[in-house]
Amino acid sequence: MPPEVELFLKTTANTLLKLEIIFFYTRNPATVDTVQGLASRLYRDIEQVRSAVHSLTENGVLEQHELGEGAYQLFTFTADSARRALSRKLYDLYHDDPAARVEIIRKIMTWQQSLREKSEPQA
Repeated sequence: MPPEVELFLKTTANTLLKLEIIFFYTRNPATVDTVQGLASRLYRDIEQVRSAVHSLTENGVLEQHELGEGAYQLFTFTADSARRALSRKLYDLYHDDPAARVEIIRKIMTWQQSLREKSEPQA
């Protein structure tokens, strides 16, 4: 896995849900949607999607747009070509290389397990 893709995976696409959202926007780059709309499209819990979308916005993968004096928050894929290229490289690795797919999922699961262990109270 190229180092820049691995860093992107570790710092930005570091959960399965974030990976799924990135892949959705990579496949559908013209999509403009709300958190509720994305949750519906992905068949996911709205609060989990909200958290992931806000994290991806902070990391520059998604852009937030407000309409109706802030009444509506819409999210689009970044216009940043470097971020789009990293998303595409990760998408291509995942979908074109079965060994890379296993590695990506393994890394994410390892990071998530490590975070859970750190957040659990020590006995």
